[in-house]
Amino acid sequence: MIHHSPQERAGPTTGALKEKIIAYRRAWLRLVLLTAAVAAVAAVAASPTMPLAAKAMYSPDLFQGDIKGVAGQEPGRERAGILGAAYLWPRGEVPYVIGDFFSKS
Repeated sequence: MIHHSPQERAGPTTGALKEKIIAYRRAWLRLVLLTAAVAAVAAVAASPTMPLAAKAMYSPDLFQGDIKGVAGQEPGRERAGILGAAYLWPRGEVPYVIGDFFSKS
């Protein structure tokens, strides 16, 4: 019967085994990082974007996206309505004329 030392029975040296484990962990880490990077790029590409016209609706300087100078937006420049029945349109009707270039149909 041949007797082997404990190191010979253990197989590869401890240093070689550690190197294999480190190489495996590095490969696994690279795979995880690559997967995370691909997922992040896909998430950014798939995220909804707001069109420029819609962004205008959220401008803090404009009311409803396109109206400047609404009361309360420019301090000191608010105006009051005209008071008094003499200034109202008769019977609440505003007169207007439609131009001749419109067809009647």
